[in-house]
This record gives sequence, C-alpha cells and structure tokens, in this order.
Amino acid sequence: SERRGACENELIGMLGDVFAFILDHFKTEESIMRDSLMIMVDRDVCQAHMEDHAEIAAKVQEIVSSLDALHVVSRIRELDALLARWMTNHIALHDLLLSRWISREDSLLQQF
Repeated sequence: SERRGACENELIGMLGDVFAFILDHFKTEESIMRDSLMIMVDRDVCQAHMEDHAEIAAKVQEIVSSLDALHVVSRIRELDALLARWMTNHIALHDLLLSRWISREDSLLQQF
C-alpha cells in the first residue's frame, strides 16, 4: 500500500504537469490568434477554437481532481480518450487553421 500511495502521488503530480502544459499551450495559441489579428478577421473560427480549449481544459481538470484509489484506471482511460480526441480532432481542425493563418505570406507574425 505504501508503494501504491507513492505511485498515485507521482501520477497526480504528472497529471498536474500535463494540465499546466495544456493551459500554457492554449494560452500561447490564443495569444497568437490575437497578435496575428486572426480574431478580428475570423472571430467565429477563433471563438470555436477557444471554446474547444475551454472544454478540453475543464475535462482534464475534472479528471485530475477526481482521481482516487478506486478510479485511477478509469480516469487514466478518460484522459487517454481526451488526449486522443485532442490529437485527432482539435489539432486537425482548429490548430491546422491557425497554422495556415500564421504561415500566410502577409501574416503579421512572419515579420518576427
């Protein structure tokens, strides 16, 4: 039980790090949307992108905060499914549009 407790504490710490990374990543993307003026040109696309960020972050926070000894495996499976969705849906849709926006020849971010 001592080893299990240590593993659970380490897992909670790692999930906290994942959550912090996700929040920082989303904050950076949203700054890029503002700095590149994408949010002014295509507000609906940016709004949908930011709403997806909020949904993903809320779900990760829910998973991390609901971890307990009885539900570790099911919570990790939930997190795995969420991260898979992020990779296949969010990145393929929202992040691809953002990438195309900032890689335009006339992009304000091309100057930096």
